[in-house]
Amino acid sequence: MTDAALLTVDRVSIAFGEAQPIVKEVSCEVFPGQTTCIVGESGSGKTLTSLAVMGLLPGSGALTHGEVRGPDGAVWAKPGWHGAPVGRDVAMVFQDPMSSLNPSMRVGAQVAEPLELHRDTRGEAARAEVARLFDEVGLPEGSERKYPHELSGGQKQRVMIALALACNPRVLLADEPTTALDVTVQRDILDLLQQLRDERGLGVLFVTHDLDVVRDIADHVVVMRHGEVVESGPCQGVMNAPKHPYTQFLIEANPEPDPKSERDKPFSRLTGEITSPVNIGAGCRFADRCPIADTGCRKETPLLRAVGDNRLIACHNV
Repeated sequence: MTDAALLTVDRVSIAFGEAQPIVKEVSCEVFPGQTTCIVGESGSGKTLTSLAVMGLLPGSGALTHGEVRGPDGAVWAKPGWHGAPVGRDVAMVFQDPMSSLNPSMRVGAQVAEPLELHRDTRGEAARAEVARLFDEVGLPEGSERKYPHELSGGQKQRVMIALALACNPRVLLADEPTTALDVTVQRDILDLLQQLRDERGLGVLFVTHDLDVVRDIADHVVVMRHGEVVESGPCQGVMNAPKHPYTQFLIEANPEPDPKSERDKPFSRLTGEITSPVNIGAGCRFADRCPIADTGCRKETPLLRAVGDNRLIACHNV
């Protein structure tokens, strides 16, 4: 890798109040023109990690360890800071555009707001820039005059992408941006994000639980479970030859599009109790469900370690 990282999440832990960390020492990097995917089950800490980057942790949530750095090593967030001074370098596309857009404002006016606030672009110049952004994201002419309820789900998400691009960010955070869309529209939005990434040289941090999306768009994969990274590495290596038992189960559980392949593929059912993400004891959090766990796994928490080919894994027995 010759280019410097545009975003570095360095051993970030997140807690609420005095409780134990919900996200514990998560690390990842995002590089120009590449997509890093954070993948895991619901509740694994994926979205909290992305919100920490933006300085948008809810309620009493705060970084308790580590830091978030932007281009050239500029610190964006660290313990004791209540908001990340990310400026224009990073922007976020949220999961549900309808809850992110103001229903009482025309969408063009909403995209014009950051142009006025952060780029001092107003009047006719702002209207021209909004039209250019809408054209870039594939919205039909005249869309800027519509209200959110007059647009389809895919069009609303395109407005959110235009809004994210308004200040020319270098990093784009996308939190499950296709979950609420039907399959054909999902494909269009993913193609658009990849096109924008390539044309603009963006770094993309993409949060998802959809392994098919990961295979399609990711350059690098970070697998999370119960707030911790269990495995990370280049997409092809992680998806085609997973090393951590949890990653193996996660990929194995992903349904095949061909019914015959789905019926005939081997499947190992997880046994044991689901451990609490809050009441954290000693040892590996996956030990009670892992087929290769031993006594040591229940006593000592595994740390991420290099296993070759730019891969990291948190497992004592692999």
